[in-house]
Amino acid sequence: MKFTTAKDGYSLQGHVFKNLTLSLDAGNPCRRQCVMESRCMSVNVGPIINDHVICELSDSDHSLHPKDLKVQAGFEFFSMEVSG
Repeated sequence: MKFTTAKDGYSLQGHVFKNLTLSLDAGNPCRRQCVMESRCMSVNVGPIINDHVICELSDSDHSLHPKDLKVQAGFEFFSMEVSG
């Protein structure tokens, strides 16, 4: 699965079904968690604190709910790319 380019300073609100705090020792742990969850369509990645990052998995994306993509300092938003 591929993800869109990050939207710095944004997060999708109102669609989070799982909140995680993950270690950064494994590259992009938040996007990997999203791929493993069948209902995950996008992720909000929060600020790095002590080599850990906040990871919010969402069951929607900014295409379906554009008004729910809100400014949130310290976060990045990634949506799964839909192929073909």
